[in-house]
Formats: sequence, C-alpha cells, structure tokens
Amino acid sequence: MFGRRVHEAVLAARERTTGATVHLVRADVDRGPPIAQDRIPVVPDDTVESLRARLHPVEVELLATTLRRFADGSLALPY
Repeated sequence: MFGRRVHEAVLAARERTTGATVHLVRADVDRGPPIAQDRIPVVPDDTVESLRARLHPVEVELLATTLRRFADGSLALPY
C-alpha cells in the first residue's frame, strides 16, 4: 500500500503512530528487507493531508540519511 491509501488506513485504524521505511527492493512491492525506519505520532485532529504533510519531511530525511550511510559504508545491508 502506498500514497493516500496508507494515511487513510492509519486514520481509519486509529493508529497512534505512523512512519516511513526504506527497504531493499524486490520484485514484489514492499517485500524487501527494511534497512531504516522512522515514526511520528498521529494526533487527534490529523487528516490525510495533515498526516502526509507532517510525514513527508521525515521520509525525505530518512532516505537522505540512509543513502549517506550507504555511501560512507556505515550501513550494513541484510543480504
């Protein structure tokens, strides 16, 4: 699941947190092993758009940090 549907599902399930994951890519969507994760709280007045807006910078930073760690050799990949 990706995009708007993820945020809709998080809100519908009344989750307390949501997050982002960087994972190795496999043929099946979202099936590669995770290599980095980060989470944020879901607040009572969140909407799909507010949740997306708060999570997006976390996703960007997580990906950038993961790529830096891969480039400098400090990230051990699970394979």
